[in-house]
Amino acid sequence: MTQIKKIKTIALGLTLMGGLSACGLPEMISADSTYNYATLTHTSTHVNATKNFNENNIGVGVGSEAPLRGSKWSFGVEGGAFQNSNNNLSIYGVTYFERDMLRESPRSLRVGFFSGYARYPAEAANVSGIIPAIGDFIPVAGLQATIPTFGPHEFRVRVSPGLRRSDAIIALQSNFVF
Repeated sequence: MTQIKKIKTIALGLTLMGGLSACGLPEMISADSTYNYATLTHTSTHVNATKNFNENNIGVGVGSEAPLRGSKWSFGVEGGAFQNSNNNLSIYGVTYFERDMLRESPRSLRVGFFSGYARYPAEAANVSGIIPAIGDFIPVAGLQATIPTFGPHEFRVRVSPGLRRSDAIIALQSNFVF
């Protein structure tokens, strides 16, 4: 199995785990610790790209995150719009799970996975696999890490498998908690 197929298989597994785990979430969410944030999408990098992509992916979004009771995990939802790598407007919606990685400093480093859908009309016809495209929306999934920096600001890195023309996509965001 090639590296790309392995990465896509892992992303699919994480997507399915996230969907199945969401079934029991309302009982597990600690609503009193929920917080909201605005997000600013900055840039992306396509690893081993076979074409010149737009790497300036300015966009905005909003999200909400809540810790899961009795756990180091939190659950979040996020949606927004950005200028995608094909120079088109993309709308996205994702859910994610993140885990606190440092015991002595909660919320200082969180690592997890995300899955959802994003609008990519040029790519929708090329989606094949278990999770289908829905109209112009393609499935997206990958790993993420979030690091608070100063005040209400958090820095997030997301890594997902590339589509047909790159091995992976690395995206950078800033979140502003409110």
